[in-house]
Amino acid sequence: MMNLKRRRKQNLQDNTEILKDFEYALDKYGKFATALEKKDQILKKCVTETVSKPQLSNSKLKEALVFVGNVLEADDDNGIFIASVDVGRVKALTVCKLSQGTLSIASYAKEGLIKQHLAEKAIQSIMKRI
Repeated sequence: MMNLKRRRKQNLQDNTEILKDFEYALDKYGKFATALEKKDQILKKCVTETVSKPQLSNSKLKEALVFVGNVLEADDDNGIFIASVDVGRVKALTVCKLSQGTLSIASYAKEGLIKQHLAEKAIQSIMKRI
């Protein structure tokens, strides 16, 4: 149990940069979520993943995001992309950051009474497309 808590704390420290970018995206595009929940609760529920993809370029990442949803904002210079990913009837707000061969993804989707892990499915659909 202690090891799991330590791993979660380390994961949060590693993902602080992508969570800052996600917070910006939430302020700008997350009206669907912030109307029902507070921002700090959403940031705690946000699913993050970091993978090493040395062959991935900004254009390939953008193409993958267009295939799985809509690109809302793209910053090619910094490698940051904000997208709305289609997961069934729901859309997940997703932020992708590509820097030095490392891809960081943060995603959040509004869940109903039955948890379907929609944010995780959004990340999986992006990873399949890449």
